[in-house]
Amino acid sequence: MDSKKIAPPYSVEGYEQTGSYTDEDEADRKVLAQLVEQGSDLSKPRHSIHYFYFEDEASARAAAGELERMDFGVSIGEKLDEDREPQLWPVTAERRDVINRDVIAALRGPLAEIAERHGGEYDGWEAQAG
Repeated sequence: MDSKKIAPPYSVEGYEQTGSYTDEDEADRKVLAQLVEQGSDLSKPRHSIHYFYFEDEASARAAAGELERMDFGVSIGEKLDEDREPQLWPVTAERRDVINRDVIAALRGPLAEIAERHGGEYDGWEAQAG
C-alpha cells in the first residue's frame, strides 16, 4: 500500500467516462453497456478499478487492509484538495475479474460496507474494455 497520486480512470487508456446517472444501478448498467459497445466479452476477465474516499489516512489504511484480504491490489492516494474540509484520502482497489451485472451486484454491497465501516464512501468502478 503505497501513497501516490491516483489518475482518474478516464485518463488511462481503455477507460472512458460514462456521463451522469441517477443511482448506482444505472451507473453499473451504463458502464456495462459501454463495455459491450466497445466489443468487450463480459464472460472474460478484465482489469477493474474500484474507487473509495476516506476522511483520514488511518481510515483509508484500515479499509485498504480489508480490500487486500479480498485479493485486491490497493493504492492509497495523497489527500485531495488541501483547502477542502474534510480532506479526502482516495483509495483504489484493482484486480482482474469477470465483470458482468451479477459480479458487480455481488461486489457492490461488500465494497460499500467496507467504506461505511471506515467512515468513507465507495464511489463506483471502472473496467477496461476489450
